[in-house]
Amino acid sequence: MGYLDEAGRLFIVGREDDMIVSGGENVYPRAVENALAEHPEVADNAVIGVPDPDYGERLAACRTQPDVTIEETAMREYLKNKVSRFEQPRDIKFVERIPRNPAGRVLRNELPA
Repeated sequence: MGYLDEAGRLFIVGREDDMIVSGGENVYPRAVENALAEHPEVADNAVIGVPDPDYGERLAACRTQPDVTIEETAMREYLKNKVSRFEQPRDIKFVERIPRNPAGRVLRNELPA
């Protein structure tokens, strides 16, 4: 999935099967992952959808940060101006590593919900 901007540049936002529907909004994890990846203290990250009784699914971000202690509130503040309101992860968790297959694709079902 992707889109062209006014200048004709192509932006890849993710795969259709990765789409998360949260409160009626379609969210592609790649947009949030790209924003998190720009933070200098985040080594690797992945965004998943987790069940939510009110919204169907909500976003949860998992990130690695070796030798750095950045607070969850600081990550939320950082993302505030990077992604839209409905793309804001409700949960931001620290994990030792992001599980990936040999091709480098994130194994989302192995991340903590």
